[in-house]
Amino acid sequence: FTTLCKKMRLNPFAKDCYIMKYRNDQPATIITSKDVIFRRAMSHPDFDGLENGVIVQKSDGKLEERLGGFVAPDENLVGAWARAYRKNISHPYYISVSLEEVIKRKKDGAANSMWATKPAMMSIKVASVRALREMFTEDLQGLYDADEIKQDTAPQNSGFSVADIKTNEVETE
Repeated sequence: FTTLCKKMRLNPFAKDCYIMKYRNDQPATIITSKDVIFRRAMSHPDFDGLENGVIVQKSDGKLEERLGGFVAPDENLVGAWARAYRKNISHPYYISVSLEEVIKRKKDGAANSMWATKPAMMSIKVASVRALREMFTEDLQGLYDADEIKQDTAPQNSGFSVADIKTNEVETE
């Protein structure tokens, strides 16, 4: 774990990352803070901004992309979008995500507590992290947000060995 952290320039003592075991029959995963992704992108000399927002279905059935996370009571949140800008590339990197694609659910199918209470914020976070990672692959390759990867159970507190760690997939929270 510490060797992987060093290689990826992550400091577990500064809460850049930690190790998580979701299920006994799966290897442990290194979780990386979303702040690491934002911090690395924003410190890149070619970073030129990030825009993000929600995709809502209005009461008349039409879809609308909106800057920010406001969803009116008569609207249905259906996803989120983000645009990452880079000074040395003429066009922004655009990504949109479907809420159903990214929502984290418990075993019983209900949304977990953060997704149940803050779905706009959570889906915007996923879209933003994906856009930044694609625009700045040289610094963000291999860093994944925990909310980007489907897990059907909560983390377990069971023991595991270093051999259980996934080395090809790093998540972020």
